[in-house]
Amino acid sequence: FHQLGPITVDDDGNRYFIDGLGTDGSGATAIRKIDPLGQVRTLADGSAGFSLALTGIAWGGGKLLYVTDQLNCSIWSVDIDTGETKAAFSEGPCLASTTTLKGPTGIVRVQLTDSAAKSADFFVADDQVIKRYRPGASGPQITAQCGLKDGVAEGPCLATNMAAFDLSWDQSTQTLYFRQGPGIYRYEVSPLGPVSKIAGAEATLKRADDRALIAL
Repeated sequence: FHQLGPITVDDDGNRYFIDGLGTDGSGATAIRKIDPLGQVRTLADGSAGFSLALTGIAWGGGKLLYVTDQLNCSIWSVDIDTGETKAAFSEGPCLASTTTLKGPTGIVRVQLTDSAAKSADFFVADDQVIKRYRPGASGPQITAQCGLKDGVAEGPCLATNMAAFDLSWDQSTQTLYFRQGPGIYRYEVSPLGPVSKIAGAEATLKRADDRALIAL
C-alpha cells in the first residue's frame, strides 16, 4: 500500500479502497480489493484512464463499484470481478459553465424510502451541493438534492468554498454524514432537513485556488 484513501465494503465482507500509487509505475491512483482472508488484489490502476484525484468509492449493491474523479468531473464504474472500468457518468473535460459535475469529492450508496430503485441511488458531494446520482439503462441521472424545495435547488447547502469528503449513510434514520474541513456535519434526508454541524473546530485555511478549505 502507498497512500490509503476512501473505503467501501460489500455484503460478502470484501473491502475496496483507493490507493494513491498505481501498480503501473505511473504514479496514478489504483483501486484495490481485500477479501475476507486478507488477500489483496488490484482491480484497476492508471491504465484505466482515471486521474490522480479519485475522491470517493461506493459499492453499488451488485457487481460494480462507483468512484468519483475530481479532476475529470466524472464517475467511473469498476467491475468487482474483472476490474473492467468504464466512465459511468462523464461529459468530457471539466467546464464549470456546462458540465453537471464540477469536481466531485465523495460518493455513498443510499437506500431512500421514497425511491422505487432503492439499490441504485447514490449521493455525490459536488460544488457545495449534495447531488443524487442514479445509474440506469436509459442514461444516468444527476439531480441536486441538498437544499431542495418543491423539487427546485435553492442554492449551495454546504459551507461556502468547502468541499465535502468521507460521506457515510445511516439507513435507519435516513441521515447523511460528511466531513467539511475540520467539521463533521449531518444532513437529514427524510424528512428533508437542514445541514447541521455536530463536531469539529472552526479553524481553517483557504487554499490559493479557492476550491477547498483545509483544517489547521
